[in-house]
Amino acid sequence: MRWNPTRGDLRSRALKPYLAVGLGPIIGVHSGVAAGDGTAFVGSRTRATIGGHLGAGVDAMLGRSWSLGVGVGYNWMADFSRPVGARDNYSGLDVGVSLGWLFGRGYALRQ
Repeated sequence: MRWNPTRGDLRSRALKPYLAVGLGPIIGVHSGVAAGDGTAFVGSRTRATIGGHLGAGVDAMLGRSWSLGVGVGYNWMADFSRPVGARDNYSGLDVGVSLGWLFGRGYALRQ
């Protein structure tokens, strides 16, 4: 979920900051071959756990229907019961760039 903390008429603002929060299932899938510590694995493994996200960013409106954004946050998760791939936890920093398309007619930016 994203929340814009600024007040007033947001339609006239070209830059829109946001705070982000998320919570839900994390599903890990590993397919292939792995060997180590006297064990071998061939096939597919699926594990599930719970995780969340906290972050912030800004979207720049590129007209009525498009936005370009940048955001940073932290993804955390509880450990998988057994490793998926090389690890049992993939928590860490998340930095992203986004391109968005807005539904509807939109509003012209006022200069």
